[in-house]
Amino acid sequence: MTDNHDLEALATNPHTDWDVLHWIAENHPELRPAVAANPGTYQELVDALAALGDPEIDAAIAQREATGGVGEPEVESEPDPHPMAGMWDIPSGAFPAAEPEPPTPVTPVSAEPAEPVGAEPVPAVQQELAEPGPAEYEPRQKRELPVLPIAAAVLGLLSVGAVIGLLVMLLSGGDDDPPAAGQTPDPQPTAEDQAEPGDENGEADNGEDEPAVDEQALAQARAAVQELGENPSCDTSEDAGVVAAFLAAAGAEEDFPGQEDSELLESAFESIQSDCSPAEAAATFESARSGPQAPEDGQGAALTAVGTDWVTRGINDMRGAEQISSFTAQGGNVECEFSDGLTCTVYSTTAEPCDEGATYRMTVQGAEVDCEAHLESGNREQTLSEGDAATDGFLVCQELSDRLTCFNTVEVFGFEVSNTGHYTW
Repeated sequence: MTDNHDLEALATNPHTDWDVLHWIAENHPELRPAVAANPGTYQELVDALAALGDPEIDAAIAQREATGGVGEPEVESEPDPHPMAGMWDIPSGAFPAAEPEPPTPVTPVSAEPAEPVGAEPVPAVQQELAEPGPAEYEPRQKRELPVLPIAAAVLGLLSVGAVIGLLVMLLSGGDDDPPAAGQTPDPQPTAEDQAEPGDENGEADNGEDEPAVDEQALAQARAAVQELGENPSCDTSEDAGVVAAFLAAAGAEEDFPGQEDSELLESAFESIQSDCSPAEAAATFESARSGPQAPEDGQGAALTAVGTDWVTRGINDMRGAEQISSFTAQGGNVECEFSDGLTCTVYSTTAEPCDEGATYRMTVQGAEVDCEAHLESGNREQTLSEGDAATDGFLVCQELSDRLTCFNTVEVFGFEVSNTGHYTW
């Protein structure tokens, strides 16, 4: 937590972010005269403080106006002992407008299913049946035999053979037509031939490894999330585990989460926020999405579609931030990733607490230097230009002309990094 000495230094520093000055004036009445005297305080806030009728504030404003009102402070002969003094020469236009805009809702990003590509019909293969050829045996021409009894005997034997052949055909069932002359009969399929292509047990292989949804397990996980909304434990690991189990159970379900499940999850987070705190609810969300409790197969990404509009924010200004996974800033000197919070590495800076530059880690519950979280330089999703901002729904980073400023919108704290310095506030 920031002590009063640090707050007083921020209240008097002309380079302090306007949102921070507004927050100090609103939550720390004893520092309002310092905010009113600060030459970096925007005019709307000065007017609001003047309307309070406090003699100390009025005296501070009179002293401020005597020195020229809003503007750059006069250069003192001796350096300000505060560690932030002189770190940057900030242009007046680098700060956002004094009147904050409402937060930009995070539009759920839902992937449109690609139009199924139907397989081109395979032309039927016309099988040409072999034309029946001449009978294998043609009736022989009768020989003229001198003895008629021999001919009569032969005719009698042929008649008997024909009768026997007819009986054999009738007894065999007569279901299958005999093949045409010159055509090979089709072999009867075996049990192995009848099995669908796939594994050795004959199970069909549809080319997909995704398992079918276990409807019973999904129903149980859905009921657990409903119970969580009615009775949260306020323990991040435990509550995030319930949410993550639901996401994993529904991982193979098409178009998850739909409207009903999104509302169920949002209701659970709202209950955690109400019974515990906004920071606890946001921490549960982050842990189930990409933190320690997130499903191993990446189903936690489904929470991005649920969104973070339900959270109560301490800084209600998202700076028009775009939700992305990683970015480069400060001409490539700073790189950041959103995963279980925010990690930013500044590779070259005046003070280097780490082996290479400085690395900051920030979650919805705190910010600190973490050298072990160092990011290797590589391809990032986006490069921020001056004025651009990026977010994960809770944490926001904005590229300014001379530094990158990052802050938590749920509770008021953050850090700033550049090639000339870095600090948390």
